[in-house]
Amino acid sequence: MELLKSAESQHVKYISWIQWLKNLRPEQRITGLYMCLVGFILRVMSLRVFFFFALAGVVTAARPVSFRHEVVPLLTRQGCNSGTCHGSPSGKGGFVLSLLAFDVPADHLSMTHDLAGRRVDVFDPDLSLILRKPSNALSHRGGLKLPKSGRAYRIIRQWIAEGCQMDPADTPACTGIELQPKDVSVLRWPRPTAQLRVKASFADGTTRDISHLVQYTISDEAIAEVTPDGRLTGRKRGQAAVMVRYLEHVVARAFTFVKPVPGFKWSNPLVANFIDEKVHAKLRELQYLPSGLCSDSEFVRRVHLDVIGRLPTIDETKAFLSDKKPDKRPRLIDALLERPEFAPFWAQKWGDLLRLTPSAVTAGGVHKLNRWLVHSLRDNKPYDAFARELLTASGSTYANPPANYYRTAADMNDALETTTQIFLGSRLACASWSARFGFCAIAGSIPNQIILGMLWSSASSTCDTSAVAMGQRASCSRRCSAAAR
Repeated sequence: MELLKSAESQHVKYISWIQWLKNLRPEQRITGLYMCLVGFILRVMSLRVFFFFALAGVVTAARPVSFRHEVVPLLTRQGCNSGTCHGSPSGKGGFVLSLLAFDVPADHLSMTHDLAGRRVDVFDPDLSLILRKPSNALSHRGGLKLPKSGRAYRIIRQWIAEGCQMDPADTPACTGIELQPKDVSVLRWPRPTAQLRVKASFADGTTRDISHLVQYTISDEAIAEVTPDGRLTGRKRGQAAVMVRYLEHVVARAFTFVKPVPGFKWSNPLVANFIDEKVHAKLRELQYLPSGLCSDSEFVRRVHLDVIGRLPTIDETKAFLSDKKPDKRPRLIDALLERPEFAPFWAQKWGDLLRLTPSAVTAGGVHKLNRWLVHSLRDNKPYDAFARELLTASGSTYANPPANYYRTAADMNDALETTTQIFLGSRLACASWSARFGFCAIAGSIPNQIILGMLWSSASSTCDTSAVAMGQRASCSRRCSAAAR
């Protein structure tokens, strides 16, 4: 027993076993040598057993950590795979991740196999580079990303200890996420706060709380802030949207922050159109008084610039100011829409939106498409018909001028990004980049007209395009007269 305690003591102090044997009495050395041999065998066997079970992912009886559904989302949450960090095309410091985790298998390969697997250590996870650097145990240009006391560190560490396993092929995929609580969209002082949570649904019908795995961002930090843990707090009156990202799933919700203003009283301003109704409702909720109507002299100048692109003449200004009829502003808008300057001026605006340049379309193509735009505006063509003709055009670009639209794009990605921004008000640049390979594989084999035509049909089914039809240009412009205040 005394010899055993001595051996344990020497082992703890990391003294050489050989030196320890030399210090033993002659009659103890044979027993000591036997103990050294047994200790060596047990040590090797324990490592082999640990290695086997670590690779098998059964070190613990609990559900193993999912690389796709836990580790990768944490990399996004911490900003590791953003475009300014390891998600850039060239990565950072030789470590490359896919942008916003669009290629999970490649990320697993980069983390576990590149550079002979030096980024992970299954025997001592805390020595893994992917933990030591973001925890600032080693110099890290990106700063502190994974505090050792944080939950994200513990999850990634556990994944490494379990053998850095990739998810099985039959792992149920995430089918969607939901931002909770559902019924909260207005936060009022004195406590304009809310604790957000996110629930994920999977293909096998299960749901899971993933609040600790998602990335929260706020559209306007001057209005409100949201912490990495989902604590939303208002800073001042206004409206801001919270966006939540989990793998390829993104949801957003607008929150209104209301702070009572002492002595506030709604003034019941004039409602000129349905746009005013929506704007006034929001202003009243936020307790902001809308600006008053501009003067007649300001209006006549602004409306001429907006509709026909030039200042009114002295005679036109005098005639408008001397008119005492209450409907003179709508009548002026209607008159300007019938002026010959209207169609060429707005055709030029549309040409800028459609990116018409002689270098891309040729001078003849620019002239023909511009003339088609002028005729469409002059003929009062509805917006839905205008967009459909433009997006589904095919054939000769000279015989069918709208087909020139496709010549302005370098490739299908470029055409789709431009189209969604112009007609749907959505930016797909980051989405197409982060999934460029899959997107090109699908879109590259389908004619442009079919894809963009389907895109327009989808938009038409969800939007009332007739409400903003060019055929109602006088009515629409009359509604927009409030913008000249």
